[in-house]
Amino acid sequence: MIDTPDNDVAKYKEMLIDWIRTLEATHRILSRHANLSGMLHELVDRELQPFKETRDITISGPSLTVPSGAAEGLAMILHELTTNSVKHGALGDPNGKVEVKWRFASEDEGDDLVFDWVESGRRKSSKVVRRGFGSLIIGVDSTPLVGHSPNMEITEDGLRYSLRVSRKEIEEFGLQ
Repeated sequence: MIDTPDNDVAKYKEMLIDWIRTLEATHRILSRHANLSGMLHELVDRELQPFKETRDITISGPSLTVPSGAAEGLAMILHELTTNSVKHGALGDPNGKVEVKWRFASEDEGDDLVFDWVESGRRKSSKVVRRGFGSLIIGVDSTPLVGHSPNMEITEDGLRYSLRVSRKEIEEFGLQ
């Protein structure tokens, strides 16, 4: 379901291999833990590792262990956000900044885990807005692979994507 960019087979192959490597990296993280779980911080750090020395990246949030199904879904969401950022946003600009953070909302807000990906810096404009496989993964027009209530705001200066995971869903997944 990956679109061939400008009918460029070499670019298509590169994108497909990139997807497979992301899934492989997530599987390695999960394989190190007996219960096939992974640390959320480790998943985010692994995805952004290639950019940490050349871009302004901040990662913060409480220590959470994510079981395999949720971890794979989150890894795919992270990969999609990273890929989009390289092509159109902060990771494609030397002056760009990416902040990834998560926290538990207050009981008044439903006690959900709130995950935020925030980019700032120049955003490349695109005349064509595609709704492809990546949009399905992050839940632009539907339910994301993990969680609920996705929200994406795109401005000239950046992007903000947020996702909520209910406390009940977290406990069912076994997050610790």
